[in-house]
Amino acid sequence: SKYAAEGVANDLFDTSAAIAELAAAGVPLFVSSGDTGSWNNEFQPDVSYPASDTNAIAVGGTTVLETTVRNRLSETGWTGSGGGVSSIFSIPSYQYGLAGTASRVYKNVPDVAMLSDPYTGAATFAPDAFGVSGEVPIGGTSVAAPTFNGVWALVNSARHAYGRPNLTSAGQALYSHPRDFYDVSVGDNGAYNAKPGYDNMTGLGAPDVTRLVL
Repeated sequence: SKYAAEGVANDLFDTSAAIAELAAAGVPLFVSSGDTGSWNNEFQPDVSYPASDTNAIAVGGTTVLETTVRNRLSETGWTGSGGGVSSIFSIPSYQYGLAGTASRVYKNVPDVAMLSDPYTGAATFAPDAFGVSGEVPIGGTSVAAPTFNGVWALVNSARHAYGRPNLTSAGQALYSHPRDFYDVSVGDNGAYNAKPGYDNMTGLGAPDVTRLVL
C-alpha cells in the first residue's frame, strides 16, 4: 500500500541519517554487499541497502585458492558478490572521477572485497549443524563484512604500535590507497565483470594488510 511504502522509505532515511552520524563521528560501518550478485531485484540489476548508502563501506566477495600450507594461490570475484549502482544515494566524494565505476552520479557498490565463497570460506565448528558434526565452512558477504571490520581494527592497532597515525574516515582512507589492495580482475556477478582497477563486483579489491599497516 501507499502507507506501507512510505513507512519503508521513512525507515530507510532514518537509518541513513544514523549512518551519516556515525560517519561524521569517524566510526566506520562495513556492511555486506549482498549474496545475489548484481540481481538483488529479480527483474533488473539492483543493489541492497545499506550497502548502497553513501556513508557505508560495502564489502563484496571473493573466492580464494590456497596451497595446503595456506599460501595464497589466487583470488577471483565470487559470483554471489553483490554489486551495482544505487538508484537513490549519491556518489561519495571518494568515488568522484574514479576510473571503472558504472556511475558518475550514484553510489557504486561494493567498495572493497573479502573472502566470501562458502566453498573456500571461513571454517567454523558446528556440532550437528545441517546434519554435520565438526568443521563446517561458511561464506557470504555477511562473513566478509565483519571480517573486514576486524582487519580494519587490527590494521589501526598495528599502525599505533609502529607509531603511525590511525586510518580514519574509512572511505577516504581506503580509496586513497588503491595500491594497498590485491586487484581482483577475474570473475563476474551477472551484470558486472571484475577487471583491473575498480569494478562493481569487487570494488578496489581485497586488502593487502601489510601494506595498509606500513
